[in-house]
Amino acid sequence: GSTWAVSTFNLATNGDWRGSQSAATVKVSVANPDVVYAGSVASGTSANFRLNVSRDNGLTFTKTTGNLPITGSYFISGLAASSVNAGQAYTLLSAPNQAKISKTSDYGATWKDITGFSPISNTGFPNVPVHSLIEMPFDENVLWAGTDIGVFETTNGGASWILVTALPPVSVWGMKIVDDQVVLAT
Repeated sequence: GSTWAVSTFNLATNGDWRGSQSAATVKVSVANPDVVYAGSVASGTSANFRLNVSRDNGLTFTKTTGNLPITGSYFISGLAASSVNAGQAYTLLSAPNQAKISKTSDYGATWKDITGFSPISNTGFPNVPVHSLIEMPFDENVLWAGTDIGVFETTNGGASWILVTALPPVSVWGMKIVDDQVVLAT
């Protein structure tokens, strides 16, 4: 932190991140630290959603909202990046009755709801806010999602989800793998 570099952010294609209040989240890819995902909602007269990716360690960013499967104004609850695939990331959202986790495998060019809210399907994922997600490094189809009511797990990339009942029903805001164990922040 002794020196800082200013990123090139194209206001013409990405818009202005400023507003009277904002919520922002940034995630650096574990698979490739040059890949940085950044999301923000700035609200002034109306909420403006931004989701961008940098493939040059934050020097430049490209807008990636594309076909993110959600409508209306909403805040990003969090971002997660794959530990093995630099182009793969997850956007965590908390809008009611809409997608909760969207996945990209192509640096944000396309997004897919993996929680079953668009189109409506029953994957077992609850209609609650999502704050954190971890992709297991041994299998990218095994995901844990930290929600307001506990941790939900999928072993098939989001086709079905189950509540991890070995944990108490608490809000889980962060997850990290340390020495082959998952550490949770509640």
